[in-house]
Amino acid sequence: MLLLKCDGLILSGGWDIDPLLFGENEHPKLGRINRKNDDFFLDSLHIAQDRRLPVLGICKGHQLLNVAYGGTLYQDLESQKEGAFRHVQTGERADYSHSVRIKADSWLSDLYPERMDVNSFHHQAIKDLGNGLRSAAQADDGVIEAIEHEKELVFGVQWHPEMLLSRNEDKALALMKKFVQCCAKNKN
Repeated sequence: MLLLKCDGLILSGGWDIDPLLFGENEHPKLGRINRKNDDFFLDSLHIAQDRRLPVLGICKGHQLLNVAYGGTLYQDLESQKEGAFRHVQTGERADYSHSVRIKADSWLSDLYPERMDVNSFHHQAIKDLGNGLRSAAQADDGVIEAIEHEKELVFGVQWHPEMLLSRNEDKALALMKKFVQCCAKNKN
């Protein structure tokens, strides 16, 4: 498997996560799922964990990290989380749609100010944090927008920095550079 030659793993965005993976039945507003994709992501994550590789989850990958560590998700924010604002933006992929608050002691606090704008393309989100995970950033409606593991090199962001890169966003590039640095320091 190619992952045996890698120095890190990025779990990308994609369709909704199968709620059976976190012990729930399908909500009426659940979007398209692909269990084969979910299982592939989880298998890849387990290999990365066994090899102690740094892992970065983006959007679905961020949510899947939480599920892998025993956490749960809102299957549909608008109908399941009171006070949640719209997290599926209608603008261009590289446009900003809302702000997040970065936690002072998080992995993101070295990169960003206390508040920053992000893009947003999700209707699922973390409900209950998984074991060993903590919030690194939140939206003003309380939705967890970034996570980190307390002991492992495991990070996740709900937004899409790779889409912001199309505008040569220094903020997006900083996040990706930091992940590459983690991979280089941890090289097996």
